[in-house]
Amino acid sequence: MRIKQKILNLYSKVKLIASNPYYGFIRGHDHISEVEIRDIKSLIGYTSGPISEEFEDEFSKYFGLKSVSFAAGRMGFFALLKVLNLEPGDEVIVTGFTCSVMVNAVLRTGATPVYADISKDTLGTSAQSVEKNISSRTKIIVAQHSFGIPCEIEEICGISKKYNIFLLEDCALALDSSVNGKKVGLFGDASLFSLDHTKPINSMIGGLICTKDSELYLKLKGVQEKSGEVSLSKKTALFNRFLLERKYCNRRKYGLFQIIDYMHAVYQRVFNIESPFLMKDSGSSTKIYDEYPYPSRMPEFIAFLALNELKRWPSIKKERRRIMNRYIDRLRSLESTLEMPESYFKNGVNVIPLRFVFTHPNAVKLRSKMNYFLNVASIWFKEPIISTTELMENYGYIKGSCPVSESLNKSIINLPTSIAEDELEDLLELIDALDY
Repeated sequence: MRIKQKILNLYSKVKLIASNPYYGFIRGHDHISEVEIRDIKSLIGYTSGPISEEFEDEFSKYFGLKSVSFAAGRMGFFALLKVLNLEPGDEVIVTGFTCSVMVNAVLRTGATPVYADISKDTLGTSAQSVEKNISSRTKIIVAQHSFGIPCEIEEICGISKKYNIFLLEDCALALDSSVNGKKVGLFGDASLFSLDHTKPINSMIGGLICTKDSELYLKLKGVQEKSGEVSLSKKTALFNRFLLERKYCNRRKYGLFQIIDYMHAVYQRVFNIESPFLMKDSGSSTKIYDEYPYPSRMPEFIAFLALNELKRWPSIKKERRRIMNRYIDRLRSLESTLEMPESYFKNGVNVIPLRFVFTHPNAVKLRSKMNYFLNVASIWFKEPIISTTELMENYGYIKGSCPVSESLNKSIINLPTSIAEDELEDLLELIDALDY
């Protein structure tokens, strides 16, 4: 039966070749020239150094905070937890609408994750739920901005000050969005940014912890300097993945990319080949895996790519904003039972979307229909704590504790804003043709 199911799954993937165009949530680096690719490749064997420091400096200048880079955002989060001296029995409030790697970073310290629900208006951390979950053991509040939409950050900031609790803004899914003219990431005591290939700035992997606190910055730099390097084999695999996505992650070839990606995954499982990505810390085990150091420093060739993407970001964010507005205009005219987050229309809130998101009572059926032109398997967050095959209970999550997060399973839909603007009309026509 399992073999038959695998054959059926493969057949469904193969059918996607005929779906042209086909859309996903990763935009390959097809703008990078062959000369630049040779430059990137030449850096694979280098240890972290001047280019990583240059990227940190440029990000700091752009954002206005001191920045420390790591090979992943959650590694920066773990480094922050360590320098804040978290211990067993301490509690960290995280969002019940997040990725397993964030929760796992908490578990590695021996501390306890406590889950706050999200707000329907923002799909980010709910201020009311945060305050409800505060105890005498709460040491950190993590406020997550989802899909580029600012969460109730002004209220959460007030709560953190009221109880004198450290506030980290999780900006992995948001960059340059703002509330009343103030960018997300500038409200808390520190902020986290991700450079993963699904995030606003795509350098394949990587992340930063940013702060205005000089003492905290120096402590984080101390952790970074003692951190190990990702192996040469992992870097090489990651570079090859970069080339694959550069070639195939576009509307003309994304269906073929899905098939290639599926075959790669099967091959890796059968022959126990390591993933090019840093996936081993997605489980709830607190074991330190040998595949790569935890935390790891940002590789030089990744920093080179991140610098390139940071320079492009001002134009990209404007394009994403225009795409969001076109989605809003089209969907408003199409169907009355879908709901968009209130923040898209709220005065004083500026959303730079990572993805365009809405809810619909028939979302499960809509996703099934969209599967012929959209990678619906990558829609977030269809359940609390994604990117894991383990039970949510393994992460200390109690079913029913975050009802809004859980209810989105059957209603949420994402649409890509990472596509080129001239590709949007074809996608909109496909969306128009759906039977709602």
